[in-house]
Amino acid sequence: MRHALRLTAAIAGAAALAAGAGGASAQSAAGPTWASVNICNPTQAGMRASMAGDGSDAEMQVRFTAQYYSHEQDTWLTVAGAATSPWLPAGSARYEWGQAGWTFGFNPPAPGTNFVIRGLAEMRWLDGDQVVRSATRVTSSAAGQGSCLFQG
Repeated sequence: MRHALRLTAAIAGAAALAAGAGGASAQSAAGPTWASVNICNPTQAGMRASMAGDGSDAEMQVRFTAQYYSHEQDTWLTVAGAATSPWLPAGSARYEWGQAGWTFGFNPPAPGTNFVIRGLAEMRWLDGDQVVRSATRVTSSAAGQGSCLFQG
């Protein structure tokens, strides 16, 4: 199920093109754990994550944060506005893997302006209300597309 969230991508000239998204995918003995960009069009960046199950009764959840590359600061920054999804269910850890995704909506960039968006996926495995395991993945091209280029 895709969710759309409108963000104001008021990312001025500082948000110029960047090379690569960084981050690595990982795989546990039980299954894959990764994050990728799976939708990239002029007004949307969709992110998806896969979480490895471990055979336990834990419930798996993930939330995504949209980030843009700041050429001026030479780092990734959180997009202004509502840049973080709610915690999304990714299934039971009884299974080999579970997945969830979120689509962020953006206003098209002004003519002549470019920026790159990537995702940060925070993952947690819950036993009731207690976090029993956690992981963070940056969207990576090892599991699909690592970032999304917006061109104005």
